[in-house]
Amino acid sequence: MQAILIEGDTERFRILYAKQKLVPFGEKIPFENYLAPIAANFGPISTSLVAGDSAGILEVADTKVGLLICFEVAWGQLAKEVVDQGAEVLIIQTNNATYGLTSQLAQQFNIAKLRAIESQRQVVTIATTGITGQIDRDGSVLWEADEFVPASSALEIDLYQEKTTGLSANYYLQFFIVLAFLSLFAFGLVKSRIK
Repeated sequence: MQAILIEGDTERFRILYAKQKLVPFGEKIPFENYLAPIAANFGPISTSLVAGDSAGILEVADTKVGLLICFEVAWGQLAKEVVDQGAEVLIIQTNNATYGLTSQLAQQFNIAKLRAIESQRQVVTIATTGITGQIDRDGSVLWEADEFVPASSALEIDLYQEKTTGLSANYYLQFFIVLAFLSLFAFGLVKSRIK
């Protein structure tokens, strides 16, 4: 469970958001019932954590903020969930210490750019050891700190409320792509057997 603490001049909030998508073999063991006898061989994660089941929404001064944690940026459905609940900006918190000096840091930041484009929301990534930055809704980087370099900035964030066709049609698009792939695969099998 990830606790997010925000302090203001006169108020103090403590919001709990439980990460919904856990990292396989990092935070959960897939097929744990079957793999339990050898789970100790997977390192420090010998049992699965418990995933949350609700979207991360934080309301501050009449602004709804959508929360995603690290690996969750890879799941477009989670971005859709927070936007459907009124998120006007997306905040992605991450700790990429395990992946230092690898391409994973840039990969995750690039996925955040995709989330900004598809949701038409500004995205702010907050990383303890990865890439911290602000991404505009067209995917352009407004501000970025270097990897593993302590930095901070006061950001002016533009808020948006409209929903995009990309997020709304997400399920239908995925269904169409899978159906098209399966149709082509079946056609290929039939054609190869006819020869």
